[in-house]
Amino acid sequence: MQTSAKNYRGADGTTLSKNSSDSELENAINAGLSDNPEFREVRASVHKHHVTLMGNVSDKDVKHRAESKADHFVGVRSVKNKIKVGEMETQRATISTSAQ
Repeated sequence: MQTSAKNYRGADGTTLSKNSSDSELENAINAGLSDNPEFREVRASVHKHHVTLMGNVSDKDVKHRAESKADHFVGVRSVKNKIKVGEMETQRATISTSAQ
């Protein structure tokens, strides 16, 4: 699967264009984000080609990289970045489990 943003082609052969559906765009962005372990807790939702990013990342640079990656997909009109910076869920779960 190619994850180059401007000419993304999904595993099912779907190629994004300005006319892609919200669901195609959402699937492509989430697949592109999941390729990078830094974004493992980030999820995108799309409504009328406007993307909202949610989740947790380790630092501000990662937050901005996720926004930039989402913004580069064909058909994206805007990106609202609601990602929180700080301790990630997987880290909290590991700390909680090891403390017991």
